[in-house]
This record gives sequence, structure tokens and C-alpha cells, in this order.
Amino acid sequence: MADFFATRTRIDADTAESTVPFIKVYGAYREWATSMGISDREKMTAKALGSVLSSRFDKAIVNNARCYKGLELVTNSLPYDTD
Repeated sequence: MADFFATRTRIDADTAESTVPFIKVYGAYREWATSMGISDREKMTAKALGSVLSSRFDKAIVNNARCYKGLELVTNSLPYDTD
């Protein structure tokens, strides 16, 4: 999980008030796990990932969606335009 948090999330003072819906975190985790060659059998279930997130982040309900506060998702794209 440390690699997922290091490569696919941003957690710092600027994200303290940010919220991300669980479904988006879970989707990003599954995408990351697949790219790392982790088999479906070895991937965390939604319940297991929810437990990990709940132990690290506060929960919030935003627009009827369960969210976690204090992180943002990042993409694998470059932070600058290469054109």
C-alpha cells in the first residue's frame, strides 16, 4: 500500500481539506495494482481498502458519497505540457 500512496496520491498540508470519493480511490487502486502485475486474487477488496483508508483518514459524506478527507489522487501524466 505504501507504493500506491506514494505514486497515486498526494498527501500534504495543501490536501488537508480535500475529499475524494471512495469509489475513485478504489478504482485508482485497482488500476495501479493491475499495472504492478498484482493478480485479481491478490488485490485488496473494497472492504479491506476501506479499512486501510479509515485507519489513516477521516471520513466525510459529500453529495451522498462516502469520501476520505486529506488526500488527492494524482495521475501518471506529466505535470507539464510536453508540446
